[in-house]
Amino acid sequence: MQSSLIALALLCLALVGVHGVTYTPPLWGGTPAFTVPVNETTYNGASVQWGFRYYYDASQRFQQRTVERYEHAPPQWDMMCQDLGVDNSQKYQCNVVFATDGWSYVAFPEVDFCCKCGNGFGAIAYDWLQEDSYFNGNEELAGLQVQHWAKLGNTLNNYYATNDDLARPVRVYDYAAPDPATLNQWDFDVKQFVAGNPNPALFAPPAGCTTLCKGNWACTMFRNDSAAQLGHHVSLYNLRHHA
Repeated sequence: MQSSLIALALLCLALVGVHGVTYTPPLWGGTPAFTVPVNETTYNGASVQWGFRYYYDASQRFQQRTVERYEHAPPQWDMMCQDLGVDNSQKYQCNVVFATDGWSYVAFPEVDFCCKCGNGFGAIAYDWLQEDSYFNGNEELAGLQVQHWAKLGNTLNNYYATNDDLARPVRVYDYAAPDPATLNQWDFDVKQFVAGNPNPALFAPPAGCTTLCKGNWACTMFRNDSAAQLGHHVSLYNLRHHA
């Protein structure tokens, strides 16, 4: 009963907003399919940053499956790209694909390495903010007028979208622990945001990539379909849904 009342209160906050203006939660990216460069800040013993190109498609053209692709530029520290047996892996581009077959794949094209990661998590849910999120006000961020939304998981996820009909993504972040050093944040390059379906070949399982990934804790957890055990270790995996 208490949890139902809390959910109802959050919904009321989201719908009513401030000063009687009605606000409704944005959808991830503001459109079902898009491509955008992202700068990521995360914690790996210290704060680290790198850029990646992000492809997303929730248009349901792949047998109702949402797919996504990350092309992490070096030096990169993505958690799915570590401890896979690739020497000095941070030095190489790492591509992570949540593919059309329901599996995720990790590839280092420069050293001809690819492995099959897991099938316990799918892509970030297009509608992840539609339930139990709340409006946290209008702000200015990166020179843009934005809406600030939040949703509580094991950590508090904060999402900023442009305050217009397009609702383009500007920033998403949380902290893996109370220590501010554990910030995990994406900053989207809104000026280079491209709406529309990416090339479907980007989401296909990599040819010949059948060897299961070894050594990477995230792949092991995903493959065992033990999403609940992840404890939302990294914020954006808090947004994912079971495949």
